[in-house]
Amino acid sequence: MVIDDRDEVVLSGIGNGPIDAFFNAIKAVGLDKYEFISYSQHAISQGSDSKAVSYIELKKPDGKNIFGIGIDSNVNVASVLGVLNAINRAEA
Repeated sequence: MVIDDRDEVVLSGIGNGPIDAFFNAIKAVGLDKYEFISYSQHAISQGSDSKAVSYIELKKPDGKNIFGIGIDSNVNVASVLGVLNAINRAEA
């Protein structure tokens, strides 16, 4: 779920992985102008409950690249948070 103009919007997408599915889902709310470039991910603590950090690189419509970071104990959530962070930074 995302907030679009103060309304909650439930998203659903299909893809070859969680990042691809998320990108396909956000196209429904008009966020189709970003191109996924790359990501990197690693653990930032030890143990089975460690957190992951995801570094996301997107290309903006103006051709410049923007980066986002996501941190979560779930690697898929960390990646989605990184994408949202990059988009929010670009839109600010």
